[in-house]
Amino acid sequence: MEFRDLFPMPVPLVEKVLAKVRTSLLVEGNFTGQFGRLLRAETGFRPDFTFFKSDGEPFSPDEIAAKVKEVLVRA
Repeated sequence: MEFRDLFPMPVPLVEKVLAKVRTSLLVEGNFTGQFGRLLRAETGFRPDFTFFKSDGEPFSPDEIAAKVKEVLVRA
């Protein structure tokens, strides 16, 4: 799931989608997990795994694929 706009967050839709998730990975472009905290505050959802990047560069597909593989092995 990708969030392009944070406000207003469509909480009922987000909760409906996340209720079907077996394993979750939060990919966030900052070190502190700001969006993860907002998501938890709005929906109560806490991701199983996180992947933060704080160097100002975008995530590459290879970085995300490697993290997804790592999560799948650990899940």
